[in-house]
Amino acid sequence: RLGDEIESTSAAQKQTVGSLEIMISEKQDQILQAESNVTMIGEYVDKLEERLADFALARRDIDRREQACAEMEKKTQLIESECATLRESIASNEKEQKELKSLLEEMVADRTNLQERITHLSAEKDEARTEVTNLLQSIDSLQAE
Repeated sequence: RLGDEIESTSAAQKQTVGSLEIMISEKQDQILQAESNVTMIGEYVDKLEERLADFALARRDIDRREQACAEMEKKTQLIESECATLRESIASNEKEQKELKSLLEEMVADRTNLQERITHLSAEKDEARTEVTNLLQSIDSLQAE
């Protein structure tokens, strides 16, 4: 009986050891699978970190470009404002130029009229001098007689 018990206990222990070895093997497989999963997760996290870094660089570049665009928009508004002011100034200058041209044309016409009047008056003066000279000669000849 004791031999049977020892055999039975030995068989039970062998069976338990076999079960435990199977469990250990399964647990090692699970550990290897978990390590593999952790490695994959680590690689995924590394890729995400790279993407985040790339995104941060892209965001910084976008911010710089937006700032440059904002500055260009401000400059454009200033230039457009200056253009509007210059257009108003040009329109005012053109109006003034037209008025001055009209005034100049009037002055040219007045000058022409005055020159004609001077010419006419000079001719009358010359005629009057000639007449005075003739009258003085007539007076002298009458006095001489």
